[in-house]
Amino acid sequence: MGHTYINAKIINPKTGEQKELEFLVDSGSFEIVIAPETAEELKLVCLGDEKVELANGNIINAKEWSCLLEYDGKKKGQPVMSFEGVTEPLLGVFFLESFNLELNSKEQIVKKSKPLKAK
Repeated sequence: MGHTYINAKIINPKTGEQKELEFLVDSGSFEIVIAPETAEELKLVCLGDEKVELANGNIINAKEWSCLLEYDGKKKGQPVMSFEGVTEPLLGVFFLESFNLELNSKEQIVKKSKPLKAK
């Protein structure tokens, strides 16, 4: 199994400034992560500082930003995190759930989730 990447846009909801990024879809992460430079370039509104636990167990300080995320023609308000050392943007489970998507890591694709049927 390899890595799955998708393109999505980060949008500043106040100014309309936007940037398309190639994101690694990371089902082991909850958060959406971008580089601090991207948040600053788009002049996103900082919501505050958060402590974040990384995959290696380290706890670091990160900034949380308010933005819109656009994927497949749909826009949704999303908080994103940034911290020093981000080498590639990540889309975690919050993104997948918000856009009603699922990751098929074997085929390296993201696809729409099937709705659950009520019994």
